[in-house]
Amino acid sequence: MPKSMRKRLLLLTPTQFELDLLRTSGRDYLSRTQITGFGPIASGVRATQLITEHAPHWVVLVGIAGALRSFDTIGQALVFQSVEMEGIGVGCGQRHESAVEVGWSQAESIGLDSRDDMLELALPRQWPGSPAQLLTVCAAASSRSEANTRSARFSQAVAEDMEGWSVALAGAVCGIPVSIVRGISNRAGDRQHERWHIAEAMEAAADMTEQLCQAIEAQMESSAE
Repeated sequence: MPKSMRKRLLLLTPTQFELDLLRTSGRDYLSRTQITGFGPIASGVRATQLITEHAPHWVVLVGIAGALRSFDTIGQALVFQSVEMEGIGVGCGQRHESAVEVGWSQAESIGLDSRDDMLELALPRQWPGSPAQLLTVCAAASSRSEANTRSARFSQAVAEDMEGWSVALAGAVCGIPVSIVRGISNRAGDRQHERWHIAEAMEAAADMTEQLCQAIEAQMESSAE
């Protein structure tokens, strides 16, 4: 990866576990990835700190996620176009009401233009395919029933993670575009880890991240001319 890309792109991943898997992919630039921490609170705080410290032109978050639908994507990687947040509001399970449903907006409360708390993610121009919607949750689904409830409430979301919305919010606050790549390791709600495809998903995520970063760098170079 060119030195200019290393300076202008900030690569993030939630955990040391995911970082170790990225390093085994053999891509030298991924070894420089910074850890945000696990979950929506730690990742948002740490991402804000890292963006302030490194002053990047673009942020890419990469890690694993669970599929809410389209289960043929397990072992593959997805790039997302938008991200929503589930778990902040009133009640839990089927009785949960989101912050937006009870009249609050986390994003709008800090001056962002997002009354529904959906955050758009950055994509380089001419990016191929149909990027999907991601759902960030405070706690991963523990059963297919919980996953199905989330799928019904967020009908466009294809996968759940625990950091994407918070990192996207950090980027929005700092005025920095954020992209998210997730390797789909399992069905959301499946807690039997022996059925997960973590290594395969992270290898796919490493491949996708490399392609995405090259497209981002090409766009930034073109814009600078």
